[in-house]
Amino acid sequence: MRLYIFVIICIFSITGHLRAEEFTKLFGLKLLDQVQSHFSLKMIDNEKYKNAETIDNFYDVDITAVIKKKSPQIDFYTITLDNNNRIHSIYGEKQLDTISNCNDRVVPSIISIFERKYSLSFDYYEDSYTDFNIYSYSTYDISDNLFRIQCNEGIDGLIYLQIVYQTLELLDEVNRFYDSGF
Repeated sequence: MRLYIFVIICIFSITGHLRAEEFTKLFGLKLLDQVQSHFSLKMIDNEKYKNAETIDNFYDVDITAVIKKKSPQIDFYTITLDNNNRIHSIYGEKQLDTISNCNDRVVPSIISIFERKYSLSFDYYEDSYTDFNIYSYSTYDISDNLFRIQCNEGIDGLIYLQIVYQTLELLDEVNRFYDSGF
């Protein structure tokens, strides 16, 4: 009996000291880091192009060939930079066969990894746009940066798993872009 109580006390004291890791990086990259901390500026300058969802001051860079920490779930990687070469978005994508495979199998398995490792809680939402529908799970980190794991179903029939980690500054610029026509 004493041994049983001792084991129970040990288990509670050990689990009380265990804490989930803090979510601050995706694919080995951290938001607001200087891009030259991870990649050569020459490569960045040669590869960057204007971000299509902002009016100005933000650029996308395909880093698929040079990223060091890859996921078996992702085939394509980009980052979004500001004029000062700070990272404002980390993005990964993979084309999948069906929306049900994405929604019912792939996304739940990825979410469970983040819930277990970082104790994150996700909120679900769906939205429709002219060219695609999204089925998204999102949460915020301790700095209020948005993290999403979602399925994107295009009107062209293509299905993409998307993992997106963005600063609020970039999200505000994206909203400004979409609101500018009204």
